Amino acid sequence: MVIAEFSVDDEFIDPFGHLAEYGYYHYTIRALWQKSEEDGRLETFKKLGVGVVTLESHAEFKSEVFKDEDIVIEEFNSKNIEKPKLWKRTLKILKKETKEVSFTNTSKMAFFNTIKRKIIETPKELEEPFFKKY
Repeated sequence: MVIAEFSVDDEFIDPFGHLAEYGYYHYTIRALWQKSEEDGRLETFKKLGVGVVTLESHAEFKSEVFKDEDIVIEEFNSKNIEKPKLWKRTLKILKKETKEVSFTNTSKMAFFNTIKRKIIETPKELEEPFFKKY
């Protein structure tokens, strides 16, 4: 599911003229938090006393992105049937014009209780917002 679109500015362009490694992370995580605020997930987190934690992450850089290039960020979440407290999040950066995938970040995720600081199973209120059928 597309969660954001950006035009790459020069803030994250490295000396070689393309998006620096931390720029890829910046755009994907910025998109994720923006979308979470827009669709009410952040408010639900606060109400439930729940947060999201990244346990493991793997990034793949597939093609260069340049200043002023338009990019699209996609988010896909899937449950882990064998380990119900865990789930997988995949964030992708695609070039808007060609739909070429430039970056993929796949992470092992969990929800946690923000008071007890313990990993918990997915709250029922977050099932639909996180695991929609795309």
